[in-house]
Amino acid sequence: MYDKQPPGLPDDEATKFESDFKKAMADVERVKERLAKEQPKVEPRRSSETVRKGNTAAVRTEDSSEQRVIKSETAGEFVDEIKALNSEIKNWRTESGQDTLKKSKGDRWERAMATLAVSIAIVFGTIGLWVNTNRQAEKVGNKLKESQFVVTSPPEGADVGLGQRVFGKTPYPQLNHYVAVRIIRTGSTYIRPAFVSPDGTFSGEARFGDAAVGEDDEFTIRALATKASLATGNLTEVPDDAVWSDFVTVRRVQSSPVAGTQIVLTTPTDGAEVGADSTISGKTSLPDLNHYIIVTPTRIGTSFVQNQPALVNRADGSLTWRATFGGAQVGVGEQFTVRILATKSTLPAAPLDKEPADAVFSNSVTVTRK
Repeated sequence: MYDKQPPGLPDDEATKFESDFKKAMADVERVKERLAKEQPKVEPRRSSETVRKGNTAAVRTEDSSEQRVIKSETAGEFVDEIKALNSEIKNWRTESGQDTLKKSKGDRWERAMATLAVSIAIVFGTIGLWVNTNRQAEKVGNKLKESQFVVTSPPEGADVGLGQRVFGKTPYPQLNHYVAVRIIRTGSTYIRPAFVSPDGTFSGEARFGDAAVGEDDEFTIRALATKASLATGNLTEVPDDAVWSDFVTVRRVQSSPVAGTQIVLTTPTDGAEVGADSTISGKTSLPDLNHYIIVTPTRIGTSFVQNQPALVNRADGSLTWRATFGGAQVGVGEQFTVRILATKSTLPAAPLDKEPADAVFSNSVTVTRK
């Protein structure tokens, strides 16, 4: 009967409509009952002859009855149509409720997805904050480590000779360490390997110019830590992972024959290749002291006193002796530092565990065992 369905009513309006509809239906039922009571019994239709005899009142009564029957039938059809409409409205409400339920489920799903998205954002935000915090903590930790990477000897502003032993502290025991000496006047930097002890200290030899160059110059001393293996000599390229200690500035004093404290190692030269057994030579202004050759493998950092004191020529202060670098097959390709130690004491051919209180050192050179 109805081709087009009206849109779903909102819950409040639908409830009100249903209430009004029920009241209307009740009124219709009461009218229908009243019409049924007033309707007379239907008699057989009279013949045309009776009609022709002019029983006008009877005709009017019959016509009136028929009209009442028609009205009753019309009212019944109206009621049936109203009932059908009521049924359809209920169907519409059911369908509307299902749509509302679907919409509600959709809304709940959307809310769940939104909540999940917010949760994910919070989680990733927290992770990002945690990572950023860790990075900041790492930076702070690195700064703290750098502040603990220092040269402790010689001190700032000290006067040094041609050669000087350098000491310091490091928080990077797992890295390779080098002593870097920079000539302030020229800007050139020279590096030598340093040895790191288990207690977090390091030591290495520094050289400030040579016998003829560098007197009265200023130098800076720094330690360099890196995973890379660097060759002894001028530093032309700094490794990407290089970590530098704070520097100290020192001044090389002029050689003073009067002071009588200058010892110079002349052979082998710095960076030279040596065999398992090589000749060591130099000059000294302290011929009355015992002079010992000290060889230190840079890989292990232990200094070894070579057998017996070196021979010293009192006339010109020259000295010569021999030193051993590893063994027949041990130490090949490794680096060693060599220096001369002068003292009144007598030292055995053994590891140098403790330096004599009156020890005077020459410059050091770094060589490679071939």
